[in-house]
Amino acid sequence: MRIMILGGTGFIGTVLTRELLMRGHEVVLTSRQPRPAQKKPSEAYAPAHTGDGSETDAYHILREEKGEKGSPVFVPAFASPAFAPAEKAEAMPFVYAAEQESEKASFWSTFGGGHEHHKKHLVRDLVAAASGQALPGSFWKTAEELGAITGQENDAFHLSYAEGAVEPGRHSGYGAGWGQASRVPSYEVWNGVDAKELEPLLGGIDGVVNLIGEYLGGRWNVEKKAALRNSRIRAGRAVAEAVARRASAGEDVPSVVVQVSAVGYYGTWREFECAPVCAEERPKGKGFLATLAGDWEASSAAVEEVELPPVCASDKEPRGRVRRCVLRLAPVLGEGGFLKHVIPLYKAGFGGVPGSGRQPCAWVHVEDVARAMAFVLEHGETGGVYNVCASPDDTMRGLSEALGWALHKPVWLPMPEVTLRLTMGEVADELILTGQRVSSQRLLDAGFRFRYATLDEAVLHVVSGKRD
Repeated sequence: MRIMILGGTGFIGTVLTRELLMRGHEVVLTSRQPRPAQKKPSEAYAPAHTGDGSETDAYHILREEKGEKGSPVFVPAFASPAFAPAEKAEAMPFVYAAEQESEKASFWSTFGGGHEHHKKHLVRDLVAAASGQALPGSFWKTAEELGAITGQENDAFHLSYAEGAVEPGRHSGYGAGWGQASRVPSYEVWNGVDAKELEPLLGGIDGVVNLIGEYLGGRWNVEKKAALRNSRIRAGRAVAEAVARRASAGEDVPSVVVQVSAVGYYGTWREFECAPVCAEERPKGKGFLATLAGDWEASSAAVEEVELPPVCASDKEPRGRVRRCVLRLAPVLGEGGFLKHVIPLYKAGFGGVPGSGRQPCAWVHVEDVARAMAFVLEHGETGGVYNVCASPDDTMRGLSEALGWALHKPVWLPMPEVTLRLTMGEVADELILTGQRVSSQRLLDAGFRFRYATLDEAVLHVVSGKRD
């Protein structure tokens, strides 16, 4: 599929781009300003392995673990620009295949070199896989198992040795051509509001993901609220109008539109024990966020009425209408978003529980957000509203304690409600001192599975590369 991500330059869009490229899709990102001239892949991106003997070099780690030179390793058979920007060469990722609980289907993920708590396991499993073994509970598979899982030939990974400069092996698949250096997203300029400008950009696009929206952080004065609303509503309306204009002209249109929303749609609750578990059919709640989310979802609703034009003039059977999936996201845990402001406080020793700590805390890891978006794009039977929340069973105290545990820092500093209101205004009441309990059962019933299902696991993954 050829996917266009509107507002795809933020941290969610970056992870989504990586996920889609891994799956073999083409990605088109829109930005308000022209992108600077891109370097050639060989200039813009570092090779998959640095070979510099640093602590984060897989070869160096493996030599230390085995105590010998020339230890066999699986060389990840890609030099993907989405994974290996030169400025982040110290955190090169490694691809692994794993079976997810009772599912037989495999998924792929990455761990950067900065994830210290995974290094020894990676090395252990690499050695075992290279020698044709598969350890109990090991994420890694032998070459034969990888071939069976992916349906690819055994040269999907190249067995090599950790000596000097090693040429990466051929990558024959997680998507055709994914391992080629030319697999990078393309860019288009769009102002986020003009349907006429967006209309020609949709030619040849199979799916659209609309992520455009002003960041929720900061004090919500009149100007900020207007920006929050206008950025979302105008973009959604422009998408619906641009698709409709192309359809009326008999031109090709995207067959699916993914519209982002938020679990704030359901309103807020101060006490976990009093909060209902919200499913998709629950009515819209009260408050600024609930109204904003409802209007955001409605902004692109008209796209569902657009008939898909026939593929060729001789076609008489209708193709149906554009499919729209609305994803109500819980607060997203990742290197961007709200945690980038919270983690430094905890690292400095000023961690604490906001308010009573009894408020419900909905959350989802950014990688699961990207996977959920890819899931609905790829599964034509999906449609309508889906909650994207990993667990309905956590509180703000639980999140605070998970951060302290992951960072090895105390959680001691009281954060009284009155202080938060004075410093943050309305944001404190709608985003920090209250929350939601949200069920993602409809998404689970469709076949999706969360990779990060527990708060400790998700927080540890986010902060592990930031630990002192």
